[in-house]
Amino acid sequence: TLLLSEALIHLLGEKRLGRVRNPKVREDLQTWAQRDLRRIMQDRRREAQDRLQAGLLLDDLGVLPEGLDDFLPVPGAGFRIGKYPVTNAQFRRFVRAGGYGENGGRRPDWWSEAGWKQRQQRDWTEPRFWDDRQFNRDTQPVVGVSWYEAEAYCAWLNDPASAAHLPRGADYLPKGCRAQLPTQQQWMLAARNGQPAPKDDKLDYPWGGAFDTALANTKESDFGQTMPVDMYPDGATPSGVYDLAGNVFEWTADPYKEY
Repeated sequence: TLLLSEALIHLLGEKRLGRVRNPKVREDLQTWAQRDLRRIMQDRRREAQDRLQAGLLLDDLGVLPEGLDDFLPVPGAGFRIGKYPVTNAQFRRFVRAGGYGENGGRRPDWWSEAGWKQRQQRDWTEPRFWDDRQFNRDTQPVVGVSWYEAEAYCAWLNDPASAAHLPRGADYLPKGCRAQLPTQQQWMLAARNGQPAPKDDKLDYPWGGAFDTALANTKESDFGQTMPVDMYPDGATPSGVYDLAGNVFEWTADPYKEY
């Protein structure tokens, strides 16, 4: 499947695929590749490198994670959290919509005064690593963003104009909700699916069990890069929130404190 998918993407390519005369053959090729690559990527029993390769090939096909823009309720907590870490595909909408404003120009409403001062001084116009192929694929989490950029992105989501940059029929926020960075307490509640910390800290993982390298992208996996955000369904919380262990460090609204 991996070899045939590489041939489909890198040898046949979109233009030549578009010239396949029989539309059913063309559709079947794409459906087959997507289905089997997703199955390989998410299968915890498979070799980690094969899973990664399948995920990157899915990205090459332009396949985004299911429910990419969903916000899921945290049981008993009274708030929702993104189903995935913010991806490059999502943050790219912010960049293309003029999210960084103009250097020397008026401060956009979604930037705080302190954040805009940093953006101007450091001449930020996009995340760092934005052109690094190890980190910049659509389905990988965005990296190289400061706290101020993360804050501005959340505030931009609350601007009604941001909806114009969504795929047709999609919606950023559930009705009556506002986007913001989670507090550390909220993040911990989400990571524990709204439950108290277990008595055994060896079981204190989002999936509610012991540590397993097949369930998260951590240093033990030795990848040296981020993974597609939907690669570890078995490592999600029972509510279906992905990557609350591994893959990237995540910003919170308040400074980190040890509890």
